[in-house]
Amino acid sequence: MNKNAEPALRLSRLFFILIIFSILLTTKYLLSQEVFPSWFKKLPTPPSGYRFSVGYAGKYINKDLGKLAALENALKNLYKQDSIRLKFRLEEISDGRMRITHPSFIIIYDSSKLNWNVDYKIVDSLYTDKSYFVLIISPSDINVNVAKRILNDWEEKPDWVKLKTEKDKNIGIGIVSNYISWVRAWQDADDFSYFDLAKAKELNANSIHTKRFFGFLIESKIIKQDFDTILRNCVVIERWYDKTNDIYYSLCVEY
Repeated sequence: MNKNAEPALRLSRLFFILIIFSILLTTKYLLSQEVFPSWFKKLPTPPSGYRFSVGYAGKYINKDLGKLAALENALKNLYKQDSIRLKFRLEEISDGRMRITHPSFIIIYDSSKLNWNVDYKIVDSLYTDKSYFVLIISPSDINVNVAKRILNDWEEKPDWVKLKTEKDKNIGIGIVSNYISWVRAWQDADDFSYFDLAKAKELNANSIHTKRFFGFLIESKIIKQDFDTILRNCVVIERWYDKTNDIYYSLCVEY
């Protein structure tokens, strides 16, 4: 090998290693939530006649844009609490459980409302190098103090992270896993909690019907139903992250 080429080769190898390290580091940052406010994990109970809403965003080079993204997310979540239209199909699978397919939703509000004239105020916020969190209240004609702890651990699994029973008609649990971006993971977990709540409210199907004759299956009926429904006064009140298994849980409650 030409000795003059050795420095260039070493430099290219070093450059390649730095690229790999940067990719791994970026992935770690995308996956991680190193610190977060306690009100992101569990939403405080608002005063009567008022609503809290949480917004969040990931890392932005421009911090002002990151704060704006978190605030816009909080406003959208606020309107979801008011009313949200959900369309989806329920299909029964072989073990009798109902699976949601073809989900879509529409936040029902006048698009002109989603601007800086909305009647809200920022109650608290947390901004780090990798994340932005904001808590707002609406209407804005009140002063509230919300206790905030800065957390870096999700602690033990809460009681609500379990399979629901048929009696749980006023709660929904959104569950997602294997996401690169924690922001997208929470957005989808939050949204799916609304669908899970709608499923519990609207489901009128029976379990799979089967008949057997001398051990042979002679009749099987798979249930499929399409739904177009509106939820009102539903709020995502708790979140929990299973770090070991990389699973995100969101709890939605109808009031």
